[in-house]
Amino acid sequence: MNNKLLIVVLILFALFLRLNNISRTTEFLGDQGRDALVIREWVSKGKWPIVGPTVGAGHYTGPFYYYLIAPSFVLFRNNPAVPAIEMSIISVAAILLFLNVATWLFSFPVAYGVSLLWAISPLMIIQDRRLWNPTPVPFFVLLLIASLVWLVKDKKYWAFLIASFAAAVLIQLHYVNGISLFLAGICFIGIVYQLVKQGKGKTMLPWLVAGIGVFALLLYPFILYEAQHRFQDITGSFMTLS
Repeated sequence: MNNKLLIVVLILFALFLRLNNISRTTEFLGDQGRDALVIREWVSKGKWPIVGPTVGAGHYTGPFYYYLIAPSFVLFRNNPAVPAIEMSIISVAAILLFLNVATWLFSFPVAYGVSLLWAISPLMIIQDRRLWNPTPVPFFVLLLIASLVWLVKDKKYWAFLIASFAAAVLIQLHYVNGISLFLAGICFIGIVYQLVKQGKGKTMLPWLVAGIGVFALLLYPFILYEAQHRFQDITGSFMTLS
């Protein structure tokens, strides 16, 4: 069977398993109600959120999660099922990114087999359809990994923008992502060093600077809030992790 057809089958199968009867079976508890109220206040009163949901220890995360789900709430009149559908679609996109990266590392048959296991895993299906700020984490982690692959394999310097975007989002979704970002940062430094060593520093530099700008812009609201509160959420979360 053609590889493209197999990928289409994988997408449709994964979507069906995640979207089937989602409006009646997705979780909607206190956290989801809180998020809906924050977005309602944003839309009705113009209270732009500069912090996101709290983690288990009570520290605030960044506000990107609210920016991500707000259009779904607004366009469909606060229907809580629609943002859950959005989370499911993002999760299916994560499977495709995983397929892309695993194909480069191993081969298409191996990558497809493991991607299919992800698609049909009951545990992953439950997690992928939850309206919860950690739900899109696999997508953005894989987007970060894929951007590093594009830099190494294809010398696509615009991937600096993608890597910066993914890193800024991951910091805001959950502090545990700091582990992934630390490892990715080591790889990133190594890639930049190799590109400079190969004499491609001038070509790479504008994209690298633009990537730093994207990273700073996405984090600006949250960093501004944290600066006004002595960075208590960031430091407190890393103390909890340590």
